[in-house]
Amino acid sequence: EEVDAIAGPALRDDEAAWREAVEEVGAVEQSLFSSSGAETHEASIARLETRLYLCAQLLRDIDVMGMAHGLEIRVPFVDHELLGAVWPRLGRHRSLLRRKRLLFSTLDRPLPAEIVRRSKQGFTLPFARWIGGELEPFVRDGMRQLAAEQWITADTPDRVWTAWKSGAVHWTRPWGLSVLGHFLSPS
Repeated sequence: EEVDAIAGPALRDDEAAWREAVEEVGAVEQSLFSSSGAETHEASIARLETRLYLCAQLLRDIDVMGMAHGLEIRVPFVDHELLGAVWPRLGRHRSLLRRKRLLFSTLDRPLPAEIVRRSKQGFTLPFARWIGGELEPFVRDGMRQLAAEQWITADTPDRVWTAWKSGAVHWTRPWGLSVLGHFLSPS
């Protein structure tokens, strides 16, 4: 329903293009979500977090924050050989999946309790501010390129921009359309 509201003629009127797009998305989903055999619910969640959140979000955020402060950050414990050895055993040791116990149990010296028990602090990147400021021309141009190629309707860029400015949609909506527009742009 949401796709139908913004799909342009290049998608809506070309059944072969639509089928190809659906197949490509399906192949990506299959590669991201398929399990490596029988696993517990906890192991499934850990696998999905590793494949999706860790790779697509967390590592990128670490890199951006490091660059913003002139730091080169090497992320430990993301070694494919280590994961291959540990992964099959995770489901049998559920307690190790809670509160980073597996990580803390591998250290030579124990960390102080206040560090081990500290709640998550997190960090966010100011995308909304950037999109509404210095990145506005880039974002709007990317959405316009999608409309020009008829991947989305001609009025979608303005509708999405207005909806984002009013708080009706998250910043990821105009950003995602813009990135797709720039990616698909012939120039």
